[in-house]
Amino acid sequence: MIKLDYVPATNYKIYQDDSNFKYTTDSLILSSFAKPKGVCVDLGCGSGILSLRLVDKATEFINVDVNERTISLLDRSVMVNDLEYKIKNYVCDIGSICEIIGKNSVDTVLTNPPYYSDGLRVKSESIDKARYSKNLEIFIEGASYILKDLGKFYMVISSIRMIDALEILVSNRIEPKRIRFVKKNANSLPKLMLIEGVKYAKRGFFFERDFFLTDGEEMSEDLREVYNRV
Repeated sequence: MIKLDYVPATNYKIYQDDSNFKYTTDSLILSSFAKPKGVCVDLGCGSGILSLRLVDKATEFINVDVNERTISLLDRSVMVNDLEYKIKNYVCDIGSICEIIGKNSVDTVLTNPPYYSDGLRVKSESIDKARYSKNLEIFIEGASYILKDLGKFYMVISSIRMIDALEILVSNRIEPKRIRFVKKNANSLPKLMLIEGVKYAKRGFFFERDFFLTDGEEMSEDLREVYNRV
């Protein structure tokens, strides 16, 4: 069933399919972590939640996804919000991003890699690790290609991929600058990590305070802030 919902902390609306293409909390957390400006691109945009949360901070937002059904729903979301002048959506494989976006032409790239089944949880433990890594490389390579020098890159990824992510970023000339772990609570291990990178920046990064999802049995102040303010 297709439903029209409100985008948290905005006046915008978003079409979602109850059985597919629904945004997850990790995308909301990423949108709050990011500091976008100028021309922004979401690689593997899914429902388009990042663009609808952040469009007011951008001069233009470009969404890219290989799934035609996803983009069709997103087109409807853009139209119902009268944002056609500012948000553009494209069906395209990330490995072919050069066909629709020029080299060194974008100020900000965001991605919540879509090769997980539920947020950033792996669909099957038997997924081939080489293929998994290659998918991550394609997203980061695509980001490096379209980013301007000193353009910013934002990603949310499973914390078990930390070393892979950092190595691939550096090899593609995107220097990690800020890292923040997402945990259920203060006593749990991190499940997700948020990364800010800058193309051709100097070496050196820092860890921000951990983001907690819960406080006892209640929603944490961190997460409450995400839902209440962009």
